[in-house]
Amino acid sequence: GDPNDPQLHALIYLQVSISGQAMIFATRARNFWFMERPGALVVVAFLAAQLVATLIAVYADWGFTDIMGVGWGWALVAWVWSLLFFLPMDLPKIFVRSVFEGDIWSLTLRARHIFAGDYRRADTHFHGPGSIAASNIRASIDSHARRHRVSIARVIEKLD
Repeated sequence: GDPNDPQLHALIYLQVSISGQAMIFATRARNFWFMERPGALVVVAFLAAQLVATLIAVYADWGFTDIMGVGWGWALVAWVWSLLFFLPMDLPKIFVRSVFEGDIWSLTLRARHIFAGDYRRADTHFHGPGSIAASNIRASIDSHARRHRVSIARVIEKLD
């Protein structure tokens, strides 16, 4: 095809928009992107931006640009293409982290438990159940929780 085809420009625009913004999810996470939940605003911003980009790629027919709408079929192709190439992007990141930081599977299991809110289990996967580091982390978490309970109690006392 012609590299100056306005529909090709629209298709490339959509693919670059999806891929570029989806990388935010991969780069912000220390492990696999789906194991560390992004904030709701990040997800909403991504979806809103991609909705606008998709509508532009599907319907654009403006004289001041060199793009022309490609329709929903080609927009779906751009989405599938972008997702297929996005999914394995974590693998090189995880591999490099494992080289620099050690046992990646322990880190991954730890992230899975943190994602579920089970911090105590996360610590045992990371340090081993009986390790000094695990007991120090548990003590730190317990101390942190006690401080918050005491702080809340003080606020309530002052209100009374």
